[in-house]
Amino acid sequence: MIETGQVVECEPIGLMEHFEDGVEDHNVLARLLDESLVINEVMEAALTEHLLACFRNASVRIAVGRFLGQEAALAHIASHWEPA
Repeated sequence: MIETGQVVECEPIGLMEHFEDGVEDHNVLARLLDESLVINEVMEAALTEHLLACFRNASVRIAVGRFLGQEAALAHIASHWEPA
């Protein structure tokens, strides 16, 4: 089990488009290096349901967009990367 704050090696496998009050707040989906996890329709539905449930009582409008592949995840990471 991964603990809060624990640093682990992982690889991005997809990007979940997510908007809060119309503002982009996308989520990079990743897996541990020794996992064979893939994003499929069942996973997409579960992630969408979980995100909407987390914000059910929030005062923001939540929308889930498309699920994109690894290339989109890597581009998203690169566009938000701020070297130390």
